[in-house]
Amino acid sequence: MRKLVILLVSCVAMPALAADLPGKAPTRPVAPVADWTGFYIGVHGGYGWGDNPFTEGFIEFDSPDFAIHGIESKGYVFGGHFGHNWQRGAWVGGIEIDISATGIKGSEERSASFRGDGATLTVTRARHDKFDLLGSARGRIGFLPTQSLLLYGTGGLAWTQFTQGGTVTQTIAAGNQSITQADAAENTSTRFGFAIGGGAEFRLTDNLFLRAEYLHYDFGTSQPTRSFALTCVNVPGCPNLSASDTSGRLTADVVRGGVSLKF
Repeated sequence: MRKLVILLVSCVAMPALAADLPGKAPTRPVAPVADWTGFYIGVHGGYGWGDNPFTEGFIEFDSPDFAIHGIESKGYVFGGHFGHNWQRGAWVGGIEIDISATGIKGSEERSASFRGDGATLTVTRARHDKFDLLGSARGRIGFLPTQSLLLYGTGGLAWTQFTQGGTVTQTIAAGNQSITQADAAENTSTRFGFAIGGGAEFRLTDNLFLRAEYLHYDFGTSQPTRSFALTCVNVPGCPNLSASDTSGRLTADVVRGGVSLKF
């Protein structure tokens, strides 16, 4: 009988004692950490402008308006990219290769005339440039101010398929008669240089990323410095015309947006 009473008292007291003990706070779930490591592939598009700061002009005309002082180009950019990222804490590094077709092109034209002995010589010179392709192989290093936003700088090797062309047209007019002679040339070459820039990338989902990016390309000297001559034909009293070319650095700048898919 005594044992039965003790057992009943224990059963009543234990729940009350347990209610008086401090409770353990429930564990909050830990937010998952975004993982930027992995291979990715994507497409991009934007706008670009180029600068080819050469000087080309016939000095015997004694007219600065006849010289062509470089070509400024502009146009669309569209292409693809792929690469790999490695994440260490809030830092993300990687490598990326991209290629873009472009419509970055421009042209300049100048004319001048010389009159002598009843005839007039008119010379028209035109030049055009076009960046057919732009490509690069770059490293990237960036910081994550939040798990979904990457701010980065980038730099590396670059190349372009670049087309230059020009025409020289001579028109000799005497009375009601005229003779026109035109010479044209065009050359496409592959040039190598470097690209630097930076951008921001935003993580939409675990595998989908948006980006905005700026790149500056430098391909070195745009063309050799040279001098040459053009001889007047059948124009009495017309002097031979000499020309002198100088060159600067061929550059391009691109702003573009893109979307990438991570594997």
